[in-house]
Amino acid sequence: MIKLMMVLLTVVVFISCKDYSMVMEEKTGVSIKPMGGSIETVQILKWKVGSLFKDTVSKGILIKVNLPRLNGEDIQILNSKYGVDSWIIRVSKDFSGRRQPLGEIYLPMQAPALKRVSANALASFAVYYAAAAPSPRFENFQCPAFDHRKLIGDVDIQNRGITWQNLAVGNFDYGSRDVKLQKFSLDPITLNGGMSLLGSYIIELGIFSEREGVRKSGYIDFPEEIIVSDEKEVTVAGCENSQIPSNDKETLDIRKFKFGR
Repeated sequence: MIKLMMVLLTVVVFISCKDYSMVMEEKTGVSIKPMGGSIETVQILKWKVGSLFKDTVSKGILIKVNLPRLNGEDIQILNSKYGVDSWIIRVSKDFSGRRQPLGEIYLPMQAPALKRVSANALASFAVYYAAAAPSPRFENFQCPAFDHRKLIGDVDIQNRGITWQNLAVGNFDYGSRDVKLQKFSLDPITLNGGMSLLGSYIIELGIFSEREGVRKSGYIDFPEEIIVSDEKEVTVAGCENSQIPSNDKETLDIRKFKFGR
């Protein structure tokens, strides 16, 4: 019985160790081989609209990603030597071979109170249609803005046939950003996917320093992608020729949100 318990303990320890990302120090920095990260789930977000709120369109898609795992000692090394304290992901939409970044989101590797506990986080965010993306006020419209009548029929997670590449981390800034940067929090994170959500969604992983406000690695792709393959137009009762309700307190450049595919 004792021997059996020792064997089981060995297996558990071995599996747990394999779940941690590998951190290897090199001459110019460190190299990280991610382990355990994946796109976990995606679901269609329904939106009840129309004169009696009986019609259904799609508000967008909700994505959950599992970020790679690091042990506490490696997190401390990354922080003390390179100022690294967070993961960062970039979400892009690919339609007809054109990849368009939608936003960047970062998440601290370690909660301040958990000094030596490994980070392994399931983070979620949404990609909204332009009709819902500008503000929570737009989500409450009885008649969606921009004549939005889209209903998503099918969305899937597909394996891209690739594996995780190594992340090279150094003590320098990996360039400026051209999309909005947000921090994961209890508040919903939303990205604007445009007038149509048809296409594939690529998620990339990098290393970030919240303290310095800079990215300290290039980006590498998640092995999976999200495919929105079916989208149709539906009728919304009582919303013919509807206008966006005015709001003097909210200044909004409509053109910023009403971009195409």
